[in-house]
Amino acid sequence: RDPYDFLQRSLMAILLLKVLQRTGYFGSWDEEIPADADAGDVEVFIGALLLRNLQVLQFNAHEVSGMTFLSEPPTFQQSKSFYLGLAIYTTVAFFNHSCYPAVARHFHGSRMLVSSIRTLKKGEVVCENYGPIFTPHSLEQRRRKLLSRYW
Repeated sequence: RDPYDFLQRSLMAILLLKVLQRTGYFGSWDEEIPADADAGDVEVFIGALLLRNLQVLQFNAHEVSGMTFLSEPPTFQQSKSFYLGLAIYTTVAFFNHSCYPAVARHFHGSRMLVSSIRTLKKGEVVCENYGPIFTPHSLEQRRRKLLSRYW
């Protein structure tokens, strides 16, 4: 990361840590303690976790979405996908990207399920598609978009 990006993420981690302190996450908040007082070991550990997760979000967060069916009985032709948020799924974060993925992911509640969508050969890397379907775009357009977002 460039220094400016790292500074932004560090400041965000500090802000989130301060919010946790003020809301009593580490015990009751004492107004008498100066704002620049040293953090305890647990607070430093949590702050480090916050910073680490803020750094990996760009590469390892997955969109959590759901499906609304607009007809009765439900049909995929009369359905709409909707965005719920982001989450880090530590196992799926190890998957590499391919514009020709081997798996698709979907959700059952808060659980991400990964299913094979094509036959895999023995020893083949199991890849997923990190984002929107890029197949309508040229190879150069896909590379440019993926490089800018995922390096």
